[in-house]
Amino acid sequence: MALTTAGIVAISAGSPLGTFREIMFSPGLYIDLFFLLLLIFTLWNVACVFVDGRPLSGAINGLILWIAAGAFDVLDEIVSQPRWVGYFCEDVLKLSGMLLTVISVYCIIMRMNSRFSVAQTSALHDELTRLPNRRYFVETLSSTTSTQLSMMIIDIDFFKHINDRWGHDAGDGVLSRFGGQLADISGPALKVFRIGGEEFAVIGEGLSRYEVIRYAESICRNARNIRLDDGQGISVSIGVAFRKVGESQQSLMKKTDMALYRAKENGRNRIELAGNERSVS
Repeated sequence: MALTTAGIVAISAGSPLGTFREIMFSPGLYIDLFFLLLLIFTLWNVACVFVDGRPLSGAINGLILWIAAGAFDVLDEIVSQPRWVGYFCEDVLKLSGMLLTVISVYCIIMRMNSRFSVAQTSALHDELTRLPNRRYFVETLSSTTSTQLSMMIIDIDFFKHINDRWGHDAGDGVLSRFGGQLADISGPALKVFRIGGEEFAVIGEGLSRYEVIRYAESICRNARNIRLDDGQGISVSIGVAFRKVGESQQSLMKKTDMALYRAKENGRNRIELAGNERSVS
């Protein structure tokens, strides 16, 4: 609209809102134009993104509606428009575009978070047994601050013989079932891991020496319930160590490895404690 000496004169729909110079020096025009170009640039970038091999259709459609509303905003700074254009071609299009874009972006974020969680779980867990893997074991051991810490390293006896005689499928079955047994005892006080091949590890926090030995004996006993095709049960050797005050995690792991080695040297199917004290299963 324009002011005259006779009063306010209504401008008809489609009429310019002023002279060319007045329109070109209108701040609102450049603000709306900048926002429109920003939306177009965003649309161009979003159109280049694919998730699961598919374009982000929801976000693209939402941005197109939003851009259409932005174009009407720019025109609104140049020519007068009917009121219904402001309601439907600006407000409704803008609201619909914003809503569709926000919903689409939210769904994409949730999907990416889900994929990240799956990838993180896969990176830190063994595919066969579903137990935490060696990387998780090292991270857990490094971050543990408990002063009452124990460790077991478990080795399935004669596992190579099982693979050679019964095949790798049978070996995988043994690993899976034994991993399931360990998962059953896992909890806040006991964390179990598959650290490689037929080797497993258990980290205990806040458990007494007696409790740790009882858990180790239970692991040995339950392992014998895993039967091969000839009906023979498997056996495991376990090295157990307890961390002393001020002892490093590396030293604890080395002691546990030495106890496991001694269990194998002394006939397998047994538990050996690091140091002078020993328990035979």
